[in-house]
Amino acid sequence: MRFLNRFFFVGVLAGMMLTVALTVGAGAIFAAIMGSDLVRGARPPADFRAPQFPAEVAPDMAWPMQTLEGEDIDLAEIEESVVFINNWATWCGPCVREMPTIQALAERFQDDAVAFVVVSSEPLETVKPYVEEAGWALPIYVTKKRPPAFQTSGIPSTFIFDDARRMVFSHVGAASWDDASSIEFINKLLLDSPTPKAAR
Repeated sequence: MRFLNRFFFVGVLAGMMLTVALTVGAGAIFAAIMGSDLVRGARPPADFRAPQFPAEVAPDMAWPMQTLEGEDIDLAEIEESVVFINNWATWCGPCVREMPTIQALAERFQDDAVAFVVVSSEPLETVKPYVEEAGWALPIYVTKKRPPAFQTSGIPSTFIFDDARRMVFSHVGAASWDDASSIEFINKLLLDSPTPKAAR
Protein backbone atom coordinates (compact mmCIF):
# COMPACT_ATOMS: atom_id res chain seq x y z
CA MET A 1 0.00 0.00 0.00
CA ARG A 2 1.79 3.02 -1.36
CA PHE A 3 0.16 5.62 0.87
CA LEU A 4 1.68 3.95 3.94
CA ASN A 5 5.03 5.49 3.23
CA ARG A 6 7.27 7.53 5.50
CA PHE A 7 5.46 10.78 4.67
CA PHE A 8 2.21 9.35 6.01
CA PHE A 9 3.76 8.35 9.31
CA VAL A 10 5.56 11.69 9.64
CA GLY A 11 2.25 13.53 9.12
CA VAL A 12 0.41 11.40 11.70
CA LEU A 13 3.17 11.91 14.23
CA ALA A 14 3.20 15.68 13.66
CA GLY A 15 -0.56 15.87 14.12
CA MET A 16 -0.40 13.95 17.38
CA MET A 17 2.35 16.22 18.71
CA LEU A 18 0.39 19.36 17.76
CA THR A 19 -2.73 18.05 19.53
CA VAL A 20 -0.76 17.31 22.70
CA ALA A 21 0.86 20.76 22.61
CA LEU A 22 -2.49 22.54 22.26
CA THR A 23 -4.03 20.50 25.07
CA VAL A 24 -1.13 21.24 27.43
CA GLY A 25 -1.18 24.93 26.54
CA ALA A 26 -4.94 25.29 27.15
CA GLY A 27 -4.60 23.50 30.47
CA ALA A 28 -1.85 25.85 31.58
CA ILE A 29 -3.92 28.91 30.69
CA PHE A 30 -6.95 27.55 32.56
CA ALA A 31 -4.84 26.76 35.60
CA ALA A 32 -3.40 30.27 35.58
CA ILE A 33 -6.86 31.80 35.48
CA MET A 34 -8.21 29.57 38.24
CA GLY A 35 -5.22 30.43 40.38
CA SER A 36 -5.54 34.17 39.89
CA ASP A 37 -6.53 36.56 42.67
CA LEU A 38 -9.78 37.52 40.93
CA VAL A 39 -11.02 33.91 40.87
CA ARG A 40 -9.95 33.28 44.47
CA GLY A 41 -12.14 36.23 45.59
CA ALA A 42 -9.42 38.81 46.22
CA ARG A 43 -10.22 42.50 45.74
CA PRO A 44 -10.11 43.73 42.14
CA PRO A 45 -7.28 45.97 40.92
CA ALA A 46 -7.08 49.51 42.22
CA ASP A 47 -8.22 50.96 38.89
CA PHE A 48 -11.65 49.30 39.29
CA ARG A 49 -14.33 51.71 40.45
CA ALA A 50 -17.65 51.10 42.18
CA PRO A 51 -20.76 51.69 40.03
CA GLN A 52 -22.25 55.13 40.45
CA PHE A 53 -25.88 54.71 41.50
CA PRO A 54 -28.10 57.81 41.31
CA ALA A 55 -28.63 59.39 44.71
CA GLU A 56 -32.19 59.80 45.92
CA VAL A 57 -32.42 63.57 46.17
CA ALA A 58 -35.54 65.43 47.19
CA PRO A 59 -36.44 68.23 44.76
CA ASP A 60 -35.96 71.83 45.73
CA MET A 61 -39.15 72.61 47.62
CA ALA A 62 -38.79 76.38 47.24
CA TRP A 63 -41.91 77.56 45.41
CA PRO A 64 -43.28 81.09 45.95
CA MET A 65 -47.05 81.39 45.78
CA GLN A 66 -49.94 83.45 47.12
CA THR A 67 -53.03 82.62 49.11
CA LEU A 68 -56.39 83.76 47.77
CA GLU A 69 -56.12 86.61 50.28
CA GLY A 70 -52.93 87.78 48.56
CA GLU A 71 -50.49 86.64 51.27
CA ASP A 72 -47.07 85.44 50.10
CA ILE A 73 -45.95 81.99 51.20
CA ASP A 74 -43.33 79.47 50.10
CA LEU A 75 -43.81 75.75 49.81
CA ALA A 76 -40.47 75.21 51.57
CA GLU A 77 -41.96 76.74 54.75
CA ILE A 78 -44.54 73.98 55.15
CA GLU A 79 -43.68 71.79 58.14
CA GLU A 80 -46.33 69.05 58.07
CA SER A 81 -45.18 65.44 57.83
CA VAL A 82 -46.95 64.78 54.54
CA VAL A 83 -47.49 67.26 51.70
CA PHE A 84 -50.19 66.71 49.05
CA ILE A 85 -49.75 69.02 46.05
CA ASN A 86 -52.28 69.36 43.25
CA ASN A 87 -51.90 71.48 40.10
CA TRP A 88 -55.17 72.60 38.55
CA ALA A 89 -56.88 75.35 36.52
CA THR A 90 -60.37 76.79 36.33
CA TRP A 91 -60.61 75.91 32.62
CA CYS A 92 -59.61 72.27 33.23
CA GLY A 93 -62.75 70.10 33.40
CA PRO A 94 -61.07 67.03 34.97
CA CYS A 95 -59.42 69.30 37.56
CA VAL A 96 -62.76 70.75 38.61
CA ARG A 97 -64.46 67.35 38.73
CA GLU A 98 -61.84 65.80 41.02
CA MET A 99 -61.72 68.78 43.40
CA PRO A 100 -64.55 67.55 45.69
CA THR A 101 -62.62 64.30 46.25
CA ILE A 102 -59.51 66.29 47.25
CA GLN A 103 -61.61 68.31 49.66
CA ALA A 104 -63.06 65.11 51.15
CA LEU A 105 -59.54 63.73 51.60
CA ALA A 106 -58.37 66.97 53.21
CA GLU A 107 -61.30 66.86 55.63
CA ARG A 108 -60.37 63.31 56.52
CA PHE A 109 -56.89 64.44 57.60
CA GLN A 110 -57.74 67.89 58.95
CA ASP A 111 -56.46 66.96 62.43
CA ASP A 112 -53.28 65.30 61.17
CA ALA A 113 -49.92 66.58 59.96
CA VAL A 114 -50.91 66.62 56.30
CA ALA A 115 -50.64 69.79 54.22
CA PHE A 116 -52.84 70.15 51.16
CA VAL A 117 -51.49 72.59 48.57
CA VAL A 118 -53.79 73.16 45.60
CA VAL A 119 -52.11 75.45 43.06
CA SER A 120 -53.20 77.28 39.92
CA SER A 121 -50.97 79.25 37.56
CA GLU A 122 -53.86 81.57 36.69
CA PRO A 123 -54.19 85.14 37.98
CA LEU A 124 -55.59 85.67 41.47
CA GLU A 125 -58.53 87.66 40.07
CA THR A 126 -59.52 84.60 38.02
CA VAL A 127 -59.09 81.93 40.66
CA LYS A 128 -60.54 83.62 43.74
CA PRO A 129 -64.07 84.29 42.46
CA TYR A 130 -64.19 80.86 40.85
CA VAL A 131 -63.31 79.12 44.13
CA GLU A 132 -65.78 81.25 46.07
CA GLU A 133 -68.56 80.39 43.68
CA ALA A 134 -67.67 76.69 43.80
CA GLY A 135 -67.70 76.79 47.58
CA TRP A 136 -64.50 74.82 48.03
CA ALA A 137 -62.94 74.92 51.50
CA LEU A 138 -59.40 74.05 50.52
CA PRO A 139 -56.00 75.75 50.85
CA ILE A 140 -55.81 77.06 47.28
CA TYR A 141 -52.92 79.14 46.00
CA VAL A 142 -51.82 80.89 42.84
CA THR A 143 -48.33 80.99 41.41
CA LYS A 144 -46.60 82.59 38.46
CA LYS A 145 -44.39 79.65 37.59
CA ARG A 146 -44.11 76.00 38.54
CA PRO A 147 -40.62 74.74 39.44
CA PRO A 148 -39.22 72.04 37.10
CA ALA A 149 -40.00 69.24 39.57
CA PHE A 150 -43.71 70.09 39.38
CA GLN A 151 -44.04 70.61 35.63
CA THR A 152 -45.94 67.88 33.82
CA SER A 153 -47.33 67.22 30.37
CA GLY A 154 -50.86 67.93 31.58
CA ILE A 155 -53.12 68.78 34.49
CA PRO A 156 -54.44 67.93 36.94
CA SER A 157 -51.19 66.61 38.34
CA THR A 158 -50.65 65.50 41.90
CA PHE A 159 -47.54 64.90 44.01
CA ILE A 160 -47.22 63.48 47.51
CA PHE A 161 -44.13 64.00 49.68
CA ASP A 162 -43.15 62.25 52.89
CA ASP A 163 -41.60 63.69 56.04
CA ALA A 164 -38.11 63.65 54.45
CA ARG A 165 -39.54 65.57 51.49
CA ARG A 166 -39.03 62.67 49.11
CA MET A 167 -41.56 62.47 46.31
CA VAL A 168 -43.25 59.16 47.08
CA PHE A 169 -46.07 59.43 44.57
CA SER A 170 -46.98 61.38 41.44
CA HIS A 171 -49.99 61.18 39.16
CA VAL A 172 -51.12 63.03 36.03
CA GLY A 173 -54.83 63.04 35.41
CA ALA A 174 -57.97 63.17 37.52
CA ALA A 175 -58.54 60.63 40.28
CA SER A 176 -60.90 59.81 43.10
CA TRP A 177 -58.68 61.02 45.91
CA ASP A 178 -61.03 60.17 48.75
CA ASP A 179 -60.80 56.47 47.91
CA ALA A 180 -59.76 54.11 50.73
CA SER A 181 -56.44 53.47 48.96
CA SER A 182 -55.47 57.15 49.27
CA ILE A 183 -56.37 57.20 52.95
CA GLU A 184 -54.36 54.05 53.60
CA PHE A 185 -51.35 55.43 51.71
CA ILE A 186 -51.27 58.71 53.63
CA ASN A 187 -51.85 56.96 56.96
CA LYS A 188 -48.79 54.80 56.30
CA LEU A 189 -46.69 57.89 55.57
CA LEU A 190 -47.85 59.45 58.83
CA LEU A 191 -47.04 56.33 60.83
CA ASP A 192 -43.59 56.07 59.19
CA SER A 193 -42.68 59.70 59.97
CA PRO A 194 -40.30 60.45 62.90
CA THR A 195 -43.21 61.94 64.85
CA PRO A 196 -46.09 59.75 63.75
CA LYS A 197 -49.64 60.91 64.15
CA ALA A 198 -52.52 58.64 64.98
CA ALA A 199 -53.99 57.00 61.89
CA ARG A 200 -57.58 57.95 61.15
